[in-house]
Amino acid sequence: MLRLQQDAKPNPSVLETFRALAGMSDHPTEENYLKIAKADHEKDLRTCQVSSNPFTQEVV
Repeated sequence: MLRLQQDAKPNPSVLETFRALAGMSDHPTEENYLKIAKADHEKDLRTCQVSSNPFTQEVV
């Protein structure tokens, strides 16, 4: 667990996801499943996705 904490320091959402997964494996309940879903959803909300759209422009 110490190695996991060291790797997850820059990104606390990783640690929360692993804690939720460990809780689910110890006690498979709906509440623990929802913790996993919530941690994953919160991670997705903080993730930026960069995209680019090619275009052409004519100056007249």
